[in-house]
Amino acid sequence: LLVATRLPKRGLTVYVLTPSFPPTLGGQENHLLELSASLIAAGAALLVITRRVTRCIPAREYLGTVPVQRLTPFGAIKGVGFRAVPRLGLLLCKMIWRLIRDRRHYDVVLVSGFNFMPLAPVLAGMLTGKPCVVRPESPLEVAEPVGLDSRRKMGLSERSAAIRLMSGLRRRAARRVDRYIAISSEI
Repeated sequence: LLVATRLPKRGLTVYVLTPSFPPTLGGQENHLLELSASLIAAGAALLVITRRVTRCIPAREYLGTVPVQRLTPFGAIKGVGFRAVPRLGLLLCKMIWRLIRDRRHYDVVLVSGFNFMPLAPVLAGMLTGKPCVVRPESPLEVAEPVGLDSRRKMGLSERSAAIRLMSGLRRRAARRVDRYIAISSEI
């Protein structure tokens, strides 16, 4: 008589992509840290991949039980106008490369934010087949691909070619997202 051996259940492995994470202060950052710790406590393996704002912040660290990997480029991306474009482009390329390179090490990508962050896992997912879950953080980022302050700093109207291009890219990426988490009825 053969008795089937019960294999240990493998937990879900989640890569979390976010433009900002503690020690940067803010409600979104703190909530995502708590969510990540809760997922780990529930048995998931997890890695937060975020932006390294300055050299003073380590590239790799643990915040409690949460492992964090920070990618360059350094410098602000909010409110700096066109100076943010190469920084964002480089960050997205690094995230795409990381998702493709590590495809055997994670099951799903959870994205915090809707402005530009879903582009990386959607593009990587076209090659890897990995699902992408997006959690928009505010109704404003759902409504506008580029915020009003940034558009003003760049001297761009809502109808400018650059904004229309960004809107089109975002719409295409949004259609390829596997699931959305709405944290409010407005979102």
